[in-house]
Amino acid sequence: MPASAAQDNLNSPLIPHQKYSLYDEDLDAQGRALACHRGVTELHCCLRKTQPDWVHLAQAFPDLRVLHVSADNAQLATLAALPNIEQLDITCTDEVVAVELAASSALQKFQLTLQGTKQLSLDLRAASQLEVVSVRMPNGDTDQTVAVNQLAMPDSLKEVTIELPQIGRMPLPFIGCSEELRLINVNLQQGDFPAEMLGEARRVGRLTLRQSQRGQPLSAALLRNLTSVDDLVLDLKDSECSADLFPAQLVLHSLIYANSAQGRVNMAQWRLPHLRKAELFAMENGPFGDDQLMWLAHSPQLTELEVRNFQTRYRTYEEQKRAPVVPMPKLPALPQLKSLTLIQCHGEDLSRYTGTLPKLEAIELYSCRLDRLGDPTAFAQLRSFYVNQQAHVGEMAPELDELCHLPCLEAVHVQADFVNDDAPMALALLPAKCKVTVYFDNNGRISEVLEKIIKLLASAQLPLELRQDYFRRLFALRAKRQIPAEEDRYNLTLLEGRYSPFKKAGQQWLRQISDTSVAELPLGPDTCLFVCGRSGFKAAQLQAKADEIGFTLCKTLDERVTHILVGASPKNTHLFDSASHRLIDDSALQDLFEQQTPQFLQQPSALDSGMVESVLAMLASPDEASHRVAVEMLKQGGVTEAMWMPLFLILKTSTDPQLRESIKGLLAGHGDALFQLAVNDRVLFNDVRGRDKESNDLKCQGPMLKRIKTVSKRWGEAVSGQFALAYFERFGEGLLYLLQQKTDSAERQQAIQWLVEGSRLDWNKGCGFNHILNGGLGTDLYQPDDRQLYHWLPGLLDYRYTLGKSKTQLPVELAEQITDLNLENCYLDVLPKGFEQFTKLTKLNCQFNHLDKLPAKFGLLTELEELDLSYNHFDEFPKVLLKLKKLKRLDLRRAKRPDTPDRSPNYQNDQELEVPEAFRQQLPDCVILIND
Repeated sequence: MPASAAQDNLNSPLIPHQKYSLYDEDLDAQGRALACHRGVTELHCCLRKTQPDWVHLAQAFPDLRVLHVSADNAQLATLAALPNIEQLDITCTDEVVAVELAASSALQKFQLTLQGTKQLSLDLRAASQLEVVSVRMPNGDTDQTVAVNQLAMPDSLKEVTIELPQIGRMPLPFIGCSEELRLINVNLQQGDFPAEMLGEARRVGRLTLRQSQRGQPLSAALLRNLTSVDDLVLDLKDSECSADLFPAQLVLHSLIYANSAQGRVNMAQWRLPHLRKAELFAMENGPFGDDQLMWLAHSPQLTELEVRNFQTRYRTYEEQKRAPVVPMPKLPALPQLKSLTLIQCHGEDLSRYTGTLPKLEAIELYSCRLDRLGDPTAFAQLRSFYVNQQAHVGEMAPELDELCHLPCLEAVHVQADFVNDDAPMALALLPAKCKVTVYFDNNGRISEVLEKIIKLLASAQLPLELRQDYFRRLFALRAKRQIPAEEDRYNLTLLEGRYSPFKKAGQQWLRQISDTSVAELPLGPDTCLFVCGRSGFKAAQLQAKADEIGFTLCKTLDERVTHILVGASPKNTHLFDSASHRLIDDSALQDLFEQQTPQFLQQPSALDSGMVESVLAMLASPDEASHRVAVEMLKQGGVTEAMWMPLFLILKTSTDPQLRESIKGLLAGHGDALFQLAVNDRVLFNDVRGRDKESNDLKCQGPMLKRIKTVSKRWGEAVSGQFALAYFERFGEGLLYLLQQKTDSAERQQAIQWLVEGSRLDWNKGCGFNHILNGGLGTDLYQPDDRQLYHWLPGLLDYRYTLGKSKTQLPVELAEQITDLNLENCYLDVLPKGFEQFTKLTKLNCQFNHLDKLPAKFGLLTELEELDLSYNHFDEFPKVLLKLKKLKRLDLRRAKRPDTPDRSPNYQNDQELEVPEAFRQQLPDCVILIND
């Protein structure tokens, strides 16, 4: 391109960007920009073929400040001389790299990444504005030896990072005359640190010196000019440190030191009076000696200490189990220490090694084989205790009894197994203010149960002996959901818990004794009722009944109380006296009210007059206004058993909070303990159907199924099954929960009866997704036929993947009765379990699933005359169909999965499922339907 044409490019319309990536197509054949890019401040060069003209590019990017580029050594001088560039990030692959910056350089930050370099020379002294320098070679080149001839930094330097493999000795000068730096980071695979390398540096924010292989000893002169270092990291490999490495004038606040035993020989002579934080790591095969940390006594301001006593690296867990245990080093008196972390520090008694730490607030132990904590007075101010052990190599938690004697303790975390699987009794005896987290036996659910147990017993007002006894019992049951019946005090404690199996066990016990309590002493003029916990009865309801029957309500638990109504989440149950108090639940109280003062709808005459049927009809109506009228009638007339589930259905599916609150009051005390638990459960089903508010997609049976499976663990199978039946009657969904059950129940039998019509079993009625196919996807993304889209991608039927695989079980007890089975659109990738038992079938509809094969057992259906396999995902004709000698009609339309569609599925080129000639010859009269 002529120069005039190139200049015209620079005068072309502006392309305003703050960042820009430059590709080959942005340049002409001479490497000049095709357009002017004013406003671009950061440029990433992604060039593969074109050699750029950097002088012209500088004109094309007049506002450029940051440049990222891969370049060879010949281009480095040109790049470094570009005007106005403040940050230069270069990746260089040449074997010889030399960079020298001129005094005119505007660079403030220079990053150089080397690949395959064998010789390096870097002279940056003339760059008066340069503050940040980084020279790195990736880890893949760690075996590469680099001859570093020069690494001269400017006096304006503030941060420098050097990460190189084998270089031998660091060249001088390095830091030069810079007195104050934020960061010095030198990481060498192999190399030495000369005494003069830090130059005139006086104050450093963070200084890091790392070696991966043994080098020359660190000279006492290395740090001689330093007066202040905030953070010092010495990560060495057998390199010895001088006894007087730290000069007297040095103010060092934080030290991370890692070295082998050979490199720590002079450690005892160190003096760091200003040290506040220390992390000390003994490298492989070199644990700390017994007195090797006593030098810390000369650091009176130390507040944080971490000690890792790494011993050796084992190839197998068995080797680690057999390894000898090396005792942890002793610590001197550390009067200001607040945090102590120990890793692989072993011993019998922790306090024996630490001494008294009067201000210690936090202890963390990792893989420490300790028998006990020891004298609790050594850690009197401890607030946090953390222990993490590796159970798979035999590391057990220490005895924790001393934790009970620490008055300031606020948090305990234990991740470990326990000796002989004994209950960690100390955890149950901690005060309620202490938050306890447990990870036990590599099982998250068991750990959660243990935390619930600990929290329950910590809040319960129990004598010490009972707390220990109950914890021992519950600890033994931590993997079980069934809680056995026990004595009154035990069950009352469970009622106070927030863990569902505990509450369920306590409520079942309460249900058993409630009727007996009322029978022994009915409520009357000489009785007084106290309510503890959250009852389903409102205060006004109870007061009205109290006035009607004649008993008294008490607001405090005093000597007048004869009956206690125990509601949800009761408190202070330790004040209950089983000898003088009769404990009852809402159900017992409701039964008593109905017996002594039945309301008019609860009387036989109401049933004869048709009033009950009228109310039931209003409750069954889809109109919520009818529900409100019925509820107002029931407030005056009372609730019968036939109304429980209709009311419960409205309670769980209504979006009206006032209506739900009224129904909860009506259902108070009705049914068994599990029904009452379900009534008071906050889980609702008013958002599991209809369309998604954001995507407008129709929700399938997945959300309903997922939620009812979750609550069934609390409600029980009977209540959940009855709710599923009621939900199906109202909304046409919900039976999938019952039809997936592996065990029979009265509710499942009822559901199946609804699907049977003479000799026909309509499985689609209970498991189908017809409302979605009829309602469409609800978006404009795929048009015009969403049914075809569902055929291609049936996962769209599974709203937010809440359904999973729809695995149902056919009622094999009806196998001799059923001749017509409808499995259409049931989201099946395999046939339901037990299908092979239905050998009397003459008609089977498997349309609109995603079956890709038929099992060999399908050949047992020898009476089949009509088979519909249309809209499935077969790759080839199922050969098992050759066994069906009586087949008269076979529908294979779109039985093969269509090709992947674009934005609108194209079915014009659908491939037919090829029918073998052997099948046609065997059944010449069978009508075979293929794609039309």
